[in-house]
Amino acid sequence: MKYFHDALFVLPRENEGNMPDLEGKARVELAIKLFKERKAPLLLMQGLHSSNPSLIDRKITLARAMQDYAISLGLDAKCMEKEELSVDTVGHAILGGNNFVIPRGFKSIGIVTSNYHIARVEPIFRRVFGQRIDLGFYGCDFRGSREEEKRKLGAFERTFQGIKQGDLEGFLQRLYEKHTLYQNFKQRIK
Repeated sequence: MKYFHDALFVLPRENEGNMPDLEGKARVELAIKLFKERKAPLLLMQGLHSSNPSLIDRKITLARAMQDYAISLGLDAKCMEKEELSVDTVGHAILGGNNFVIPRGFKSIGIVTSNYHIARVEPIFRRVFGQRIDLGFYGCDFRGSREEEKRKLGAFERTFQGIKQGDLEGFLQRLYEKHTLYQNFKQRIK
């Protein structure tokens, strides 16, 4: 059976209790729709915990909450895997690439997020993967702050300045060294 992508990365939002928030649910629902349209044979649910410090001690990971929600909608757990190390968009790209894309020899991935978020997600994923991976972007209809997305994209560009496009090892090393959200998790990520 032919698929368009090797996998769909489903980027999280926040949890409300043990389930994704409304926007996170919309992302999961879009991923399931794309899965049923044979866009990919695998959904990779991503996210350890929120990057918001007030939410960081949640008992259930963002990836697990999205997987549980997808199962509650009838999707077979065999069609999903979890990446539970990343805490932000940059980590989703770098750790998803390092732990799933490269080891499995994926040639194409689709990224499922929200429409407003694609303005930041696309340049980050394209910079991290370079030309080695074909990328597709899918957004559910949610509104967010364009200014916030620009600010965060600027922070990414400053943090990873000097790393060549597609240099996953370089991005991974810089993530550990300079990204404040990952300095505390360095031992766990290795």
